[in-house]
Amino acid sequence: MATTTRTVEVELSTTGLDAQGRPQRVPLATDEAGNLVPITASPSLEPELEGEHMLINIGPQHPATHGVLRLVLELDGETVVRCIPHIGYLHCGFEKTGEYRQYNQIIPYTDREDYLNSPGNNVAFALGAERLFGIEITERCKVLRVMAAELSRLISHCVWLGTFCIDIGAFTPFLWIFQQRERVYTMLENWVGARLTTTTTRVGGMAADIPDGWTEDLAHFCRTFPKVLAECETMLSKNAIWVGRTVGLGAMSADEAVNYGLSGPLLRASGVAYDVRKDFPYLDYETYDFDVPVGQTGDVYDRYLVRVEEMKQSIRILEQALERLPDGPVNIDDHRIILPPKTKATSDMESMIHHFKQVMEGASADRRGVRRRREPERREGLLHGLGWNLQAGPLAHPAALVREPLGDSEDGRRPPAVGRDRDQREHRHRDGRDRPMSAANRESATCSRSGDRPMSTANRESATCCHGEIDR
Repeated sequence: MATTTRTVEVELSTTGLDAQGRPQRVPLATDEAGNLVPITASPSLEPELEGEHMLINIGPQHPATHGVLRLVLELDGETVVRCIPHIGYLHCGFEKTGEYRQYNQIIPYTDREDYLNSPGNNVAFALGAERLFGIEITERCKVLRVMAAELSRLISHCVWLGTFCIDIGAFTPFLWIFQQRERVYTMLENWVGARLTTTTTRVGGMAADIPDGWTEDLAHFCRTFPKVLAECETMLSKNAIWVGRTVGLGAMSADEAVNYGLSGPLLRASGVAYDVRKDFPYLDYETYDFDVPVGQTGDVYDRYLVRVEEMKQSIRILEQALERLPDGPVNIDDHRIILPPKTKATSDMESMIHHFKQVMEGASADRRGVRRRREPERREGLLHGLGWNLQAGPLAHPAALVREPLGDSEDGRRPPAVGRDRDQREHRHRDGRDRPMSAANRESATCSRSGDRPMSTANRESATCCHGEIDR
């Protein structure tokens, strides 16, 4: 990769730092005039020693909220020659568990896919399930989901900015930005009653409508948050330590970013103007006025600038959503898919039946597959890919639920093999296949495919029907 020269004007500087923002440690001596002067260590004091490189493991561990990570370091003495990261230690069987749950029962699992972005994951899964059912949500629900998604983006970016400040050595902006994050959590708590794992959506609607006065709180947040963000920029963007520790570090060209499968702010910081909200619109994002920030050199400093600008654009989207929020119902009027109000379930027979069927069995979809994508807060296909690939099963839960890097088409025509063993096990359990019969049942056993003809003595002794279906 060709290196490029980059100049950043620095206003807040600290003496005694080198070009990388690290403190200078230079031994001092006294000259004949009594002045302190730096000296250079004699080469004989640090002889060249030959030796083999050492490989050591760091992790798998959980460093704060940055995810489970394993690093393999190649050391030459105290110098790190090479660092090999191993990712993917956070998989807990979410996709497989989803095959045994009703569609709405899977939404709490999407909270835990990325607990810094719970509302955004809820929206992504609900969109895929609704496409599977072939239903259209209400206009009010669309705007509320846009609000939830952009607030989720702000939460995720606030955590990134605050922890990034801590990692580099700035403590005060961490306190400023986390205070704003708490304000968002308070609004979510007033909305759905939860802060971290929100379970905001339902298939066909939302968990709840916003309470009275909630839009005023959001409008006040949209007016005051940019001021705090501007203070953070003043503290960081032209700080010598911040610039020295971010400019030119981890630079990645646009071709390299695409080749490695980066997405989200990482991809846009490398100069690729790709945003799912623009390229594959959903929830009427094509009608909102917002910009897609793009970097120039693809280094850590560009990624910082892109994320900060994305927070400003999220505020723009939230302000437009507040202006266009319509009245009307938040859930669809189909109680075969979404639960009826509890007041009706206790007073109306048909509503009680729908409520019972929903809780005990859930809603069933056609047996076909869909794929749904959503613009993530961090990355789309690398770690927290939000391409939900759903294949409807014969019962009221998915036969397959996987997340994978997205292709050119949103229609998942390839049936994932992940759900086949579940269907086979259910079929054997339901029909009694491979299960020995009791002596009493063997005496009266008949084969369903041979009418009412009794089984022969030899077949009754073997206790298994060739068709796997026994009428007892």
